[in-house]
Amino acid sequence: MMTMKGVLQCVRSSYLGVYGTQDGIFSNGQLPFISCTLDGVPTWSFDDAYPTGLANSNMLACRADSRIGGSSPGEHELLINVTNYPNSDWYFDYITYESLNNPAFNGEVLQAGNAELIDASNYSMITFDAGWTDTRNGTTATNIPGSKAILKFNGTSLSLYGDTSGNVSNTASYQVDNEEPVVFQLPAVPPDLTSLAKQLLFTTSNLSVGEHTVSVAFNGSQSAMPLHLVT
Repeated sequence: MMTMKGVLQCVRSSYLGVYGTQDGIFSNGQLPFISCTLDGVPTWSFDDAYPTGLANSNMLACRADSRIGGSSPGEHELLINVTNYPNSDWYFDYITYESLNNPAFNGEVLQAGNAELIDASNYSMITFDAGWTDTRNGTTATNIPGSKAILKFNGTSLSLYGDTSGNVSNTASYQVDNEEPVVFQLPAVPPDLTSLAKQLLFTTSNLSVGEHTVSVAFNGSQSAMPLHLVT
């Protein structure tokens, strides 16, 4: 059994997610089984059976909220166990959690909206035009041309992730503040698959320090792939 041990800070509501890559390419191996504890209390763990032969990234392995330990502000101990190591390969990607009130940031990466951990409607920084619907896969999607999702944030870079589905590509666009819209592709998935989860759709960087508004619009064909955002 492989154990990772760390210390983190979270607020009382403490929505916590542990993400990693399940390596199904591991020769003669097994898909990894992950378990976590927060201040000694077991969290929810997810051992979803994903296909062998693929490396599945950004997969939620463990989840916690205010009902799990570490519900008070301050330092907490998180242990991540790969219970069938060395017969499997698992790569730690990142942790998401609710920060302390009014934190001082210095290069941190913030996540806005995550339906796997908390209802995305609780994030006032994200608004959706009519035509967006929540899906069973934890995304918010639209196939209505011109329908937008608008995000206000304070930072210097933004990356958008979404699911892709179907074998026909499509297009969407994003606009930062008052700059010209930029078109980006919703790439078709390989013929032997129906969808790919949590794909990087675009990154906009080198923004000035301060608040920015980014609007994302579906502008493709209604008969092809919808725009799915991981929110």
